[in-house]
Amino acid sequence: MKKEQDDPIEIFIDAMPVSANRIWLQNYKTKQTYLNPKYKVFKRIVQLRCAGTRMPDDWPYCYVQIVVHPKRRSGDADNYTKPILDALTYAGFWDDDKRVADVRSRFGAPDPDKNGCVLIIVERRETKFADVF
Repeated sequence: MKKEQDDPIEIFIDAMPVSANRIWLQNYKTKQTYLNPKYKVFKRIVQLRCAGTRMPDDWPYCYVQIVVHPKRRSGDADNYTKPILDALTYAGFWDDDKRVADVRSRFGAPDPDKNGCVLIIVERRETKFADVF
């Protein structure tokens, strides 16, 4: 089956991102701030899952749905949004996440057999701003 240019793009990541609150850590002895090693691994996994997949250049903007299936429900769904969008930028899915006009994140069913996973659905959007409030 041929994929149409404007069909939604689904990306399945079989790993959980760290919360936005845990991207940067601090060594309390040296006071040095450093990138969480778990986030580095997550970004690399996203890069591998996105290999060969890019948001079409003719899409002016996009709408992103993020469904987080945690091992167990903890934290806020919105704390996973920024790490995921930044990982997609790192993976080269788009040049910059400023093309995201609308983003929604929510929890899906817990994933008790694994360490959690994320489903990302990206759809074309013509304008950056909503027509109605």
